[in-house]
Amino acid sequence: MTKMVSSLETNNDFNFSDKGNNSTSVINRSKNRKSCSEQQQQQQQQQQQQQQQQKSSNKRTEKELQEPSNVHVLILFILFLLFVFFYTGLRVYLRPTKAPIPVTVNTFQEYLTEIQQIKYMYFTQTEEFWNILKDNAQQFLMTGKEPKTPAAVMVILPAGERQLAVCLLDYWSQIMNRLLSSQITDSALEPVVDGSSVTSYKPGHQRTIISEQIQQLVASGHKSVTISSWENLHIETLQLLCSICESTNLFYQQVTVVFLLEIPDEEHHIDNKSENI
Repeated sequence: MTKMVSSLETNNDFNFSDKGNNSTSVINRSKNRKSCSEQQQQQQQQQQQQQQQQKSSNKRTEKELQEPSNVHVLILFILFLLFVFFYTGLRVYLRPTKAPIPVTVNTFQEYLTEIQQIKYMYFTQTEEFWNILKDNAQQFLMTGKEPKTPAAVMVILPAGERQLAVCLLDYWSQIMNRLLSSQITDSALEPVVDGSSVTSYKPGHQRTIISEQIQQLVASGHKSVTISSWENLHIETLQLLCSICESTNLFYQQVTVVFLLEIPDEEHHIDNKSENI
């Protein structure tokens, strides 16, 4: 009995040892399974990281590829602008300029021929009016008679006839510009300074505006400047206009300043006449 017990104990011990080994082996298998899953997860994470790094590197590569192309486009655009600038400047520089027409007696004869067309259009004007314009043109168009100061003409007209006078003098200005071979740089500018548009300004401001407008017209090539509403201008502005007419500055040479003076009909005792200042 004792042996049996001992053998049983021994067997039991053996069985226990086997069970222990079995449990241990199961535990080891589970550990192995866990380690495999962890390795797989790590591999997946590494693959994801590699993919992300590859994507970021691809993005950087695309960006780096795009940046040089953008720089190239900018450089080409700048070169194009420089080409247009220099090409335009070269065309202006090489453009043939019109030879100045010599001021001779023949030039004055051309004036007499062209002024006839205006006289037909404005046939109600007196011969005295046309003679004053002719004398003014003659001193500019005849050789050896070019004055050192601008010419000044005052035209007296009834109230409400300002637009008629402006149109007539605009035609006359075109003739003078052409015969004096003056090239108009800004054809949109009419050779008229509207005095009524500055009557509400203070004297100093009014004088500045009138002066700037006259200088702009003369600088653009006009040889005749008409100033309307003389009667509404301030005394300081009138003094400025008188000083321009007496100026010996080369800027105002060959320029005629025409003043339009409107008076009421009941005071208009000089019918369609002009006076030299």
